Amino acid sequence: THLQTLSNDISIIRTSYLHETPPMYYTDQSKFLNGAIEIHTNLEPLDLLRELKEVEKQMGRALAGDNYIKNGPRPIDLDILLYSHLTDEKNRQSEEQHTMIVMNTPALQIPHPRMQEREFVLKPLAELNKELVHPLTNQTVQDMLKNLLNENSQSDG
Repeated sequence: THLQTLSNDISIIRTSYLHETPPMYYTDQSKFLNGAIEIHTNLEPLDLLRELKEVEKQMGRALAGDNYIKNGPRPIDLDILLYSHLTDEKNRQSEEQHTMIVMNTPALQIPHPRMQEREFVLKPLAELNKELVHPLTNQTVQDMLKNLLNENSQSDG
């Protein structure tokens, strides 16, 4: 994949299924395929973001100013949803060994600021780890998804 060939510092641990979803915000466009990937990296968050932006560029994503439409049609959109440091590299499969990062810079916010309002983010993320805890809300991914689905069903009815 583009992620693996771009940097030796990124390895894919597991991936979710892909989900076809209608667009949000800017709706005059085709459906999207959404998924989540758990990776292991030695890169710091801003360095990882630079690598992801390079993948987007290589795959033809327009950058701001190049016929760019916010939330508009694009061949790829890679976001960092959550980021954790490992406190013990030998036990990286153990959830107790992870320290979740909270970051708020002009270039990057972790956790992703709108992840809890997006079913297309939470469903694939729940496939990877439904017990993952959002570091600011202290809700599990499963609970955030249930809350969002309940909100959506109440607004539909």
